[in-house]
Amino acid sequence: MTIGELARRTGCGIETIRYYEHEGLLPKPGRTSGNYRSYGQEHAELLSFIRHIGHVEERIAELQSLEGQLRELRDKCSSGRSAEHCGILRGLVDVPDDRNASGDNHVSRTHSTRR
Repeated sequence: MTIGELARRTGCGIETIRYYEHEGLLPKPGRTSGNYRSYGQEHAELLSFIRHIGHVEERIAELQSLEGQLRELRDKCSSGRSAEHCGILRGLVDVPDDRNASGDNHVSRTHSTRR
């Protein structure tokens, strides 16, 4: 397949594919008689895997950011007030329970809408 076909199939930009190739993350493709790159299914699978790792890295960064924000809130609440006088804790009590039907705890609205 051509680089354009690989890009469409995997949702990855052509320049990104070339970059991954240059960095050695993707093996060099074969060449056609016209000297065009010729990619195979193994390239598509590897590229999809690389992009999945990228998604995991993004989620880790988002969760680390959330952790930092929660630590800041905790530090602001360390004034010795009782829980019933803490506006943050009162606000958390008023948040609806967003557990799914299976009963799993999940912090809602923490996922990025970016793709």
